[in-house]
Amino acid sequence: MDELQLPCEPTSPRAARRWLRALVEHHDADAGDTLELLLTEVVTNVVVHAGTPSTLRFFDVGPVLCVEVEDGSVQPPYRARPSRASDENGRGVELLNSLSVFWGCRRVPGGKVVWFCVPTTPAAVSSGTAQALRWAG
Repeated sequence: MDELQLPCEPTSPRAARRWLRALVEHHDADAGDTLELLLTEVVTNVVVHAGTPSTLRFFDVGPVLCVEVEDGSVQPPYRARPSRASDENGRGVELLNSLSVFWGCRRVPGGKVVWFCVPTTPAAVSSGTAQALRWAG
């Protein structure tokens, strides 16, 4: 497991992407790009909505790569309404639903953790889903 602490600053999503790129450079490019997009979305939400520092954790769990983002808010992510094509934001939950094999949110002392997993290859989807479920336990 690798971990990174981030302050609540507008530059935090960029720092999160840089950190993640270094960790996934030896994995499938599509998996890395998907993780990077999801991580950017979740960290941006921490900065905009939670307004707290965050802790990022990366796990290489065989057929899946998983990321956790912990922040100081107990408010879980939600979709207030379906997004429209003209919307400039509000797609975080839709992205998590469509691009990860599994994702979730759990409360922890002092806040919450949003986590998500993506397969390392397209062929790893079914075994990756099972592995993610065991990892999330």
